[in-house]
Amino acid sequence: MDKTRKITWTDEERQARKQCFEEAFWYRAVPLGIVSSACALIAVRSGKIQTKSRIAACSIVLGFGTLGCMTGTLSYLNSGNCARLFEEKAPNGDFNKKGQEIKRKQKYNVELTNRFNKYFVTLQYSDLSDKEKYIYRECARCRFYEFSLPLALVFGGLSLYAQTKNFIPTSKIVTKFPKLPKTILGVVVGYLLGRMIYIANADCALRYIKNDPTGNIGAHLSQLPPPDIITPEEEGQVLEAMTSCQFETEEYILPGEEDSSKLIKQDLSNHLKEFM
Repeated sequence: MDKTRKITWTDEERQARKQCFEEAFWYRAVPLGIVSSACALIAVRSGKIQTKSRIAACSIVLGFGTLGCMTGTLSYLNSGNCARLFEEKAPNGDFNKKGQEIKRKQKYNVELTNRFNKYFVTLQYSDLSDKEKYIYRECARCRFYEFSLPLALVFGGLSLYAQTKNFIPTSKIVTKFPKLPKTILGVVVGYLLGRMIYIANADCALRYIKNDPTGNIGAHLSQLPPPDIITPEEEGQVLEAMTSCQFETEEYILPGEEDSSKLIKQDLSNHLKEFM
């Protein structure tokens, strides 16, 4: 399939698209916009959000309303309702076919992730080959630096900012550093959320399939998918675009035996604790 080919809209698809945006506007954007604006107005009048002029207050209320409208529209578009409309009104259109392909890939990732997690917990670290340990280290590095660390910093920063602006109260127990507990909580939540997002996208499982298909883990995962989830052609497309992180080398080239043993002793015990 040519990924660069543009989708040509048929009359049925245009009708489904129009209905999708109309429902998104009336069922999600308008209600959430009104609720967001009302909450912002209450916060301004009660002094939770302090402003210097009426113009600033109106800007805040308008901004929250706009944010609510955008959030409502996006939530409706991603809820599956639009996909249902395209499936009912234009089942043979390109857009519906593309949507079905995405759904099959998502289902494949879910099945693959579940299979990987169930199999990985039954293994001892000594059961892994050097190449499997190397792939595992790359997965752990990707998970931490590309997912967990950024979200931990974002959530921790937002928690600190909210406490500084008095949007949320500080700790009454830790009086010496009252902002510290909830800031740490934000960091922990962001870290765990990043970890969950990485695991859910099946990146690590796909790395084992692509780079070590004959290993124990790769061979076990390669038994998926069954024919009703994804076709062999689509499986190849998934594996081509599998990695969420890019590293210095494209291939998994193992170091020498002496270097490998040193790396294993120095680094892998910590990574294993973090992964489990």
